[in-house]
Amino acid sequence: DAAVFGDANLTFCMNLATHRKGFGHVGRVIATTFEEVETLRERYKEIDTSIAFLEEHHAEVYHGVDCTRIALDPRFDGMESRLGAVYYNFPHSGAVQGFFDSHPMVNWRHENLMRLFFRALRHFVKP
Repeated sequence: DAAVFGDANLTFCMNLATHRKGFGHVGRVIATTFEEVETLRERYKEIDTSIAFLEEHHAEVYHGVDCTRIALDPRFDGMESRLGAVYYNFPHSGAVQGFFDSHPMVNWRHENLMRLFFRALRHFVKP
């Protein structure tokens, strides 16, 4: 199985699902977004088409996923040691008003996001 975290408009997931199908992969693709679907509809006019495409390719689409807390998300129950490929499409901890992107505090937030992500992920990847 493959999981993609943080793919807001789901285009990376669509390409991955197409690629995996073309090569005959039988594992599932789990496509996640941090935002809820209502927010995505405001930002991306094509989001419903993207979701339908993924579902036609037997992908699972989860919205409102905090990738640092997947161990607490009931949608990931039973997926321990099942993920053979994991993609974090656009890791970003969010902008901090008044601080530039390379400010030490902003860098710490980004680094901490990745630490928490890898810590949460460790039980879900194949050994």
